[in-house]
Amino acid sequence: MAEFTSFGPTLAELGGAFAKPAFELRFNQLQNTITRRLNDEIQKVNDTLGDRATIESLRREGVKLAEGLPVIEQYVVHVKNSFSQLTDLYGDAQALFDSLGDDDTVTADEVAAFNAQRDVVVEKLNNLWLFAHPDIENGDVVINLKSQLEAIEGLTAVAGTKADNQATLDAVVAFRDDVGVGQDVTTTTLGTAFQLRETITADMSEVQAELLEITQVEQSRKIQELEELKERYATILSAISLSFEVNSEFAANVANSLKPVLPEPGSVLNLFT
Repeated sequence: MAEFTSFGPTLAELGGAFAKPAFELRFNQLQNTITRRLNDEIQKVNDTLGDRATIESLRREGVKLAEGLPVIEQYVVHVKNSFSQLTDLYGDAQALFDSLGDDDTVTADEVAAFNAQRDVVVEKLNNLWLFAHPDIENGDVVINLKSQLEAIEGLTAVAGTKADNQATLDAVVAFRDDVGVGQDVTTTTLGTAFQLRETITADMSEVQAELLEITQVEQSRKIQELEELKERYATILSAISLSFEVNSEFAANVANSLKPVLPEPGSVLNLFT
């Protein structure tokens, strides 16, 4: 009688042996695919800006404030210089009035001194800076004073008495008082400019703080979302790996179950085989 040989165990062992490298290849392919998908998900998270409208609005406001700060800084410098010019002009206008002397008589020398001082006033009035800021009312101080330039140039004095030069002296006093008013208005304007500068600086700080807060919140959200993604994909890989281990162990158990059970050497059971 021909002896029957079972190929089951051998086939099972071969199947298990070939299954392992095949699985490792598939596992590596799946791992690479999952890694690419994870990287794509991470990129999507990183590209998300959260509340785009709010962030963009804050950025635009920040840019506007940043552009406005140098403008107001320069305006403050101009106002300070203007106040200095007006202070000098006020002194020159007073000197023009005093050039005709303290007594009632006006001499030729005093007339010459008046004309010379008048030319100084005209020059300084002509050199007053004209500038403005769209958000600050300056009372058109320089414009109003410059409008008197022609009248100041036309002032003349005559030798004789103060009464003979009263109209000229009244015009000088009126001009000097206008310069004084200009000083007061410029002082107020300077205070307004300082306040606006402080407001812009404070608003810039507030915008920066809001952007920082939004960025930090968004960053925390991204970190949490990325951790969740990594955990999810790690779970998928672990599940695949565990599935392979189970299948591999199952194949080994099947192969072992198909092997014939032989008695140990010297056993009585060998008499029946």
